[in-house]
Amino acid sequence: MVPASSDISVTISLYNKEKTIERALLSVLNQSSPPKNVIIVDDGSTDHGSELAENLARKYPSVSHIVQENQGVSVARNRGVVEADTDYVCFLDADDVWEKNYMDNLLNLMSAEGNAEVYCLAYQMKSEIGYLKPHVALEENHEGIVENPLNVYAKGYGLIHTSAICFRKEFFLDIGGFPEGVNFGEDLFVWMIACLKGKVAFSNKISVTLHKEQINSINRRKLHPYHVSYFTEHLNDFSTSEQQAIRKFLIGNIYIQWAAAKLEGNVEQQKTLQKYCFSLSKTSWLILTFSRLLPPSVFKFLKNRRTKKRLIGNR
Repeated sequence: MVPASSDISVTISLYNKEKTIERALLSVLNQSSPPKNVIIVDDGSTDHGSELAENLARKYPSVSHIVQENQGVSVARNRGVVEADTDYVCFLDADDVWEKNYMDNLLNLMSAEGNAEVYCLAYQMKSEIGYLKPHVALEENHEGIVENPLNVYAKGYGLIHTSAICFRKEFFLDIGGFPEGVNFGEDLFVWMIACLKGKVAFSNKISVTLHKEQINSINRRKLHPYHVSYFTEHLNDFSTSEQQAIRKFLIGNIYIQWAAAKLEGNVEQQKTLQKYCFSLSKTSWLILTFSRLLPPSVFKFLKNRRTKKRLIGNR
């Protein structure tokens, strides 16, 4: 049976987003075929976001509002999934918005690939300098199953994002959901597991706009990268082909995080990432080791060049 909008719920994790929660919610409710219900899980907000969410829940019958003590975004997201009474669950961050075509694009993808466990839609990021489209190694009009999804994901993060993903609920619960008590890398961990264990379908149609705040990025990079530590320590639990895909993904991700730590002068984080890199690939570790001799200006140049290339390539 082809899924319908009544088979889909949306969970929005809320923490101190009083300025954006209504915008996010209305982007869901204003779909031509809105999902059955929206579950807002307030993770102990200290601003007026919880009050706004409660008022919105009273106004719209399909919206429910759950309040819990601050336990982290993973707990909030998992709670929303458990509370959902549908076969499929989407996620939306409280500062992002669904485009008007989100549900139409999702339902079309589900109709084409009804056996998938994970459905992903393309997104764009809104910033002061314009819109950034995804960087994914797929043909322009791709709409269907992704072969070797972790390898595709390793080439660019455009394949998966929290606000642009829909899970078959049973599959999400089977893989354990988001790891609780984790503050950094919890989303990447789930995406990697999903790519390894499930069928991933993807549509290149832009369906979500991200409005990301970067004020906490430096502090987050000081935290333990859970996805890196987990997969490095449990690498032998996976098949040979899976190990190859995991290594490729992690090494690329470590390079990006290490360069950011270098720019910030975060020596401790650099050492942590080098340790994991050594376990994954001695050659890659040597590259990082020699890169320590380069001045931060080199990494700043490469970062700016990468950003400029992404902008030009996606106009």
